[in-house]
Amino acid sequence: MQLIITYCAHEEQKRKRHEFPSITAGTLSQIASKNETSNIVLDEYFLGSQDFNYNLHHHIKKALKNNEKIAISFSITNDTAEHALEIMRMLKEKYGNKITTLLGGMQVNLMPEAFTQNTINGKLPADVIGIGDGEKILPEILNDIENNNLQKIYKGQTNTNDKEFASYDNFIHPKVISWYPNKLIEITKWTQNLFNQEFDFRFPHIPNLTVEGYYAGNCTWKELNGEPCSFCLDRETRKKNISLEEYIEYEAELVKKNHPRVIADKAPNFMPIRQKEQREYLERYIELMNQHQYRVPRQVSSNLISIHEENIDLYKKAWIYGFSFGVESFNEKILKQQNKPQKNKTHIYKTFDILEQNQIWFNCQTIIGSINESEETLDEMKTELQYIAGNYKYCDLLSPTLLSLYPGTKDYQEYEQTYPENEYWKKYQENGYLSIPDMNKLSLEYMQECNKNNLNPEYLMQYFRENLKIR
Repeated sequence: MQLIITYCAHEEQKRKRHEFPSITAGTLSQIASKNETSNIVLDEYFLGSQDFNYNLHHHIKKALKNNEKIAISFSITNDTAEHALEIMRMLKEKYGNKITTLLGGMQVNLMPEAFTQNTINGKLPADVIGIGDGEKILPEILNDIENNNLQKIYKGQTNTNDKEFASYDNFIHPKVISWYPNKLIEITKWTQNLFNQEFDFRFPHIPNLTVEGYYAGNCTWKELNGEPCSFCLDRETRKKNISLEEYIEYEAELVKKNHPRVIADKAPNFMPIRQKEQREYLERYIELMNQHQYRVPRQVSSNLISIHEENIDLYKKAWIYGFSFGVESFNEKILKQQNKPQKNKTHIYKTFDILEQNQIWFNCQTIIGSINESEETLDEMKTELQYIAGNYKYCDLLSPTLLSLYPGTKDYQEYEQTYPENEYWKKYQENGYLSIPDMNKLSLEYMQECNKNNLNPEYLMQYFRENLKIR
């Protein structure tokens, strides 16, 4: 049997190339390989739409010509759902029952009732949906396809020792590397200057790698409230079954096999918050990296309050070239309402200054549309972002994103109770996802209903598009 694992792009970005392959697709590939199922991975972000579409049909036709059973999996988020389902529908119309389509991912888990109902009644072009964790569900689905015993709905949660790492062995790579030589030379010179060391540099099969990373127990909610949030509690449970030593061994093997230029570490909290605990952790991390003899610059996710000037030397020894963290807002009232650990602009800019002075890249993610948003706070956001763009060379500034409504959040619960008749809300409940324009409209209408400052949604969207796109 042949399994094609797809990872479809955001509709508005599907023709843009990304340097980092999907860790979700890489994890599913590892699971399928352990199940002894032949598989390939088509990541549309990584390949670009043209190569993605060509390879999708080429490998389907090749498998059918060889009389192989063929399954195609789609893992979706809200942003990718519409585009992915459009591709799935097209494939079913073209190949019919010769292929088996599998649907899962974050959005299916967020809205399981809608996806279950729409799969059963035939509204969705999926033969199967999986609710829960792929580590648990995918082997069962693949075995049932082989034995002609396929069910419509599969559910399952992993045990803590079921967690798999990602493998990039089966990714189909682009025909042309997307970072051109002059850009590669520029990055090489910069990284060698930053770390003051030569390092192995080549054109690899996968130019950059995405890893889930090792969860270091850095939960800001726990820091502020005494107990970890539910997301980090799950991470802490999983962490008990793998040591830092085991994780570094896996990462070293991945690096030696793929020779990546950069690693994107997606662990939500790369290092502990407190300075002394963080220093001890990083010293051990560096010791293990040196034992395995690999040096690759990495971009990590952290929290603004986790950056300590006393530990800059260790950030560089750990080959951290950049941090990604959420600033959310520069308005103290909004920061307090969102219960953010950074309490004011002084705290934010102190961290920015530390990173800028030490030539470490950082990006700050901001959000607009909280209940306390007003024309004054939007003007404040614009002013601060323009100041950052003009004064911080090492800040890879991102345009603000609109507040989105997701199941389980306080905003979602309030909307569900107060405004159930909204047309976009009904569509979200019925379909299980919204197109990006419709999600923006839903968020904007929610803000108009509950915003004490009565912001006009059209004005907010126009402001967002025209005034806040800094880089």
